[in-house]
Amino acid sequence: MPEITLSDLSLSFGPKTIFDSINFSISESHKTALTGANGSGKTTLMKLLCKKIIPDSGSASIVKNTRISYIPQSGITYKGTNLFEETEKAFNEIITIIKKIFKY
Repeated sequence: MPEITLSDLSLSFGPKTIFDSINFSISESHKTALTGANGSGKTTLMKLLCKKIIPDSGSASIVKNTRISYIPQSGITYKGTNLFEETEKAFNEIITIIKKIFKY
């Protein structure tokens, strides 16, 4: 069963079309990486999935409790941590469970 489904999703910024009726799904338990050339729409897609922007048409459906990890490229400062430490925070819940299991 898909956890994330994009259906006929389109988005433009002024005259520039970013996505034109794209469709895809990511199934349960799949781990997916997003790669591509600069300006190809990776950040825009992540913002759509995180509901920071809305598409012009189509839909993005995400099953409840699906985890999407995204760190913005700019505009955010991390105090007291470096980027690696900040990224590790996505696993805090798992680390807590492991510590309980192994009594750290």
